[in-house]
Amino acid sequence: MTIRRMTTVAAGIGLALSTVLATPASAHDFSFGHRGNTATLDSGHRRVWISDQGCNAGRPVFVQYYRRALGGTTIVVDRLDAPCGGVGVETSPTTVVRLRICETTIGCSGWRNA
Repeated sequence: MTIRRMTTVAAGIGLALSTVLATPASAHDFSFGHRGNTATLDSGHRRVWISDQGCNAGRPVFVQYYRRALGGTTIVVDRLDAPCGGVGVETSPTTVVRLRICETTIGCSGWRNA
């Protein structure tokens, strides 16, 4: 086998491995902020975090999220509150499809697709 052919074969094997081992584009945590608060959704789109680091007691922070119902077609809205100065965490029984951060008396961010 010539050097040129071995290089071509090696490149082909490398391309095949990178295709097989590549992770899907959605396989990452998704985070965004609103007014100093942060919402995070894990790469599996099931675990939600909301952080209220500002801790203004008069303006509690929460995340609202849409998730697929167990049947798979209906969308259900859930809410997770953040403790003052801390982080709220919840695991959804089904896939979260979009979410937003809300601060009482101030309003909400726009909906973000997961």
